Amino acid sequence: MNNIDELTEQYKDKFPHMKSYTECITRTYLSGIAATFLTFSGTYMAVSLLRNRLPSLRPGHLNVIAAGLLSSLVGFQVVYIRTKTCNNGWLAAENKSTYLSPAVGKLPPDAHNLPVGRHSPPDSQGTPDVH
Repeated sequence: MNNIDELTEQYKDKFPHMKSYTECITRTYLSGIAATFLTFSGTYMAVSLLRNRLPSLRPGHLNVIAAGLLSSLVGFQVVYIRTKTCNNGWLAAENKSTYLSPAVGKLPPDAHNLPVGRHSPPDSQGTPDVH
């Protein structure tokens, strides 16, 4: 299945907002690639310019390794954060689970009876003592 349109058409009834999710994920990965490329380019140029002014810097091949590691971390962080955003947006659009409305079944059965704030156990009359 290399065609994403066929996949979204196939699951349209089960997941009506899948198309917007796939578009969001596509933009996310392209942003990650762009962040990696721009970070590598900027870091390599900065280190190359500083190498002329600071003779104590290491040889050139270590500059490439340093730029590669930094750009990989930046690209990963961009993709990680944006993927979470896409996932949360899709779950909210599908009315599944969000930060504000957790998924059904994940709450304890008496969650609607849980007190808000700091409470001590109920006294003999059944009323909690609020601090």
